[in-house]
Formats: sequence, structure tokens, C-alpha cells
Amino acid sequence: PCKNCFNSCTWDFSGGKEWTDATKEHFFSLIGKEYIDRVTILGGEPLADENVTEVYTIISEIRRRFPDKKIWLYTGYKFDEIVLDSIHDFSFTGESNKYVTARSMSALSVDVLVDGLFKDELKDYHLHWRGSSNQRVIDIKKTYEELKQDGYSVTMFSSDLDARKRRSTIKLIKDNKFQIIVASDLLSRGIDIEDVSDVISLDLPNDLEYYYHRAGRTGRFDKVGDSYVFYNSDSTSLPSELIKKGVKFDFLILKEDGLVPDPVGLLPKKKFSKKKPLSEQESKEIKIAKAKTRSKKVKPGYKKKQQWAVERVKNKYRRKAINKAIKKATYEKQ
Repeated sequence: PCKNCFNSCTWDFSGGKEWTDATKEHFFSLIGKEYIDRVTILGGEPLADENVTEVYTIISEIRRRFPDKKIWLYTGYKFDEIVLDSIHDFSFTGESNKYVTARSMSALSVDVLVDGLFKDELKDYHLHWRGSSNQRVIDIKKTYEELKQDGYSVTMFSSDLDARKRRSTIKLIKDNKFQIIVASDLLSRGIDIEDVSDVISLDLPNDLEYYYHRAGRTGRFDKVGDSYVFYNSDSTSLPSELIKKGVKFDFLILKEDGLVPDPVGLLPKKKFSKKKPLSEQESKEIKIAKAKTRSKKVKPGYKKKQQWAVERVKNKYRRKAINKAIKKATYEKQ
């Protein structure tokens, strides 16, 4: 059982109503309405063997009938494990279990995948779109498109890749046909690529084990490579944990003329200089967040709910700040 997971009434595979052709057509008539722009597939576990073949059929049918509608999918499986299972089956045996294939194709056919089991001990109300910090919201297509527009030879494992395309892309990657590979932690383990010179992470993964997998993609086969991690003053706890584990870092500051040595290094958050005042838009969103959590009748825990709502807005703008700093230093100079 999943402690404190939601939708417990859907966990019984023998429960609910029968999914018939009539039910399916009713479902498609509902999501076909013009004001519906996104479909979210939840559980239980949509990618369990008992569900996954029909779920993939539904995803494929949504793509065929409504190509402009976004599809989100939540699963307790990890994205990299889903696809690696399929890649290894096809690459090394030429065959695949039908459930493994359907699981992989489902994960790669949606626009956004939220992966990983919900863990009650890692529950965090500050997070967007997920319940616990081990879960990931995976959308690599946006990053891929931005790099491609800037003229780089770039590839990725996108939500549109089928099994054949995945195999051919891996071959092209191993043949050094691309300057840049945009990927989730899918490529952080299980696949050897000889000539990776640099690994760049935008912030650290919440599960630090993935940092070692990521960094291990470079410097292989007696070659030299570097692993870079971008973070800001609001996210110093994760690199601090790696330092405690014996990882050594050279600290740099990103400026318009490139990366320059940081004479101070990693400081606790409380020692950073006073933050800049909030932008007008951020202040507006904070006010809206507070208003949405305000109630005429005072309820237990309302202050915490209001605080969490405000933190969600601040976290959103923190990530934007990291992205903006990187773009300013790397693109505006060109």
C-alpha cells in the first residue's frame, strides 16, 4: 500500500465500472470540447500491467483525434527505468514483453510525465505538480527547441520518439553526430557514450544518487571531462550534502564574460546579501495566492496553507532567475 496516497478507491483492479466502447466514446466527447486543452491520466497506477495496454491505446487515440491537446501522465515508475527496460530489450534481444513496450510507448507519447512513487516522508506542499520531492516533472521538449533555434546540432529523447527512433538516435549519439544532447536522467546510466566532454545540470536532482550517474557520463574510457551544476542562493542545501559525502567542487560565478572563480565558495543561505525587492508581477501573484487561501471562517492550519502557496510562487520565480542568468551570460554576448 502507498501511505497517504490519494485516490485509494481506484486501487482495486476489480473495482469501478467496465470500460466499454460506449464509455470510451463518451470520454472522447467530453475531452473534445474546445475549452479542454489538457488531459491528465492519473491512478491508481495507469502503467501497471493490468492497465497499460489500454492506457497506451487511449493516449494514441487522443493524439490521433486531438493532436493539439496536451497529455500529462502520473506514474509510480521512474521514467529512465521505463525506457531503459525497453531499450535493453530491443537492443540486446530484439524482442520485448508487451507490457514493457506499452509502458515505454505510453511514457514517450505524452507531453509531460510526473514520475516516481509518492513518499509520505518526503511530502512537500511547496512543490508544483507533485507531492513529494523524489518525484520529477519531466518536460525536455521545451529546452530542446530553444537550443535547436540557436543553431546547435542537438537531439533529445522526446515524448514523440517511438521504439525505432530511439534505437536510431542512440546509434547517432554513439557516432558523435550531435554537439548537444538534451535529456532527463534517462541517459544518466545504463548507456555508455565515449566522448561526452561536459555534463551540465540545471539545479541538482532531489535524489543525489542521480548526480553521480549524471557526472559519470563524462570522463569515461580514460578521457577527461567536467560536470557543471547551476544553482542559486536558495538551493545550497543539495551541494552541501554532496560536499559532506566527499565530492569536491570548484566554485564559479556566472557572469556576462563567462564563468569566473568564486573566492567565497558555498555559503549558507542566511549569509547571502539581502535579496532584491520582488518584481511587480511576483508581488501580484503572491497577493493572488494569499487571497485564494484566505477564508471567511478561520480554519486550523490556514496560515501554513497560505505560506505554502506563497512559497510556490517564490520557487517559480527562483527557477526563472536561474534560467535568465544563464541565458544572459551565454546568449546575449553572442
